[in-house]
Amino acid sequence: MIILGMKPSEMAKEAVSDLKRLQTWFNEQSTGAYRWAKQQAKKTPLPFWWSKEWKSPNGNLWRVIWGFENTKPLNGPIIQYTIIEGMCGKYLLRPQVTDGGFILMIYLPHFFKRYRQRMSLGDKLRTEQLMRRYLRNNTSATNTGEETNIELTSKEGIGLGTFVFANIMLMKTFITYDMSKGNQVERFNEGLDETKNLGAISKSMQDVMSEMTALGVEIKDFKAKMEAKMEEVIKEQEKELNNNKE
Repeated sequence: MIILGMKPSEMAKEAVSDLKRLQTWFNEQSTGAYRWAKQQAKKTPLPFWWSKEWKSPNGNLWRVIWGFENTKPLNGPIIQYTIIEGMCGKYLLRPQVTDGGFILMIYLPHFFKRYRQRMSLGDKLRTEQLMRRYLRNNTSATNTGEETNIELTSKEGIGLGTFVFANIMLMKTFITYDMSKGNQVERFNEGLDETKNLGAISKSMQDVMSEMTALGVEIKDFKAKMEAKMEEVIKEQEKELNNNKE
């Protein structure tokens, strides 16, 4: 089972193992999902979402969200993610396939704290509902950041973070477009325009599977750097938690 105290290399290897099994499970669910979509389309305007949970033999609970833009097979974004409980809150891990290849996105609890606050959502949504809302509303995104900085422009705002390795994104916080300043305004607007012209950032489960072998090779390369970065982040989160208690 993936837990926060594991080494990132161990987390990634277990995720790879789970996702291979998840592919089989997803294929089994697809026929039922198509039938459901056809029935749903008779009473609900498109697009709409199909969601299911799958618990792996390793004990990890994976959530799959499938957006239907019409009722054709494999149409719309497919999002898969899992949630890790930590002292400071819930961490969201999301494997992602983009034009640049496989990446793993790790969202810190602080990210969703700021998303809730800056979207003025109050306490009406539980944390996991909040996470689903963000994923559904921001399926397409463009990174306007430079070097290791991440500025992920999407429909509702900008996710800020950093690359801790070529295919590991640590998402730290969220801002809205009206919070941007100086040259950020033009850069973020350009990113938003590009995002509108993109297809969904999430590709099919089959695309995710095609990248798994490459990930296995890359794990050794980012292991040391990722472990050091995660240790630093966890210490920062624990410090923030202790400050809030004082």
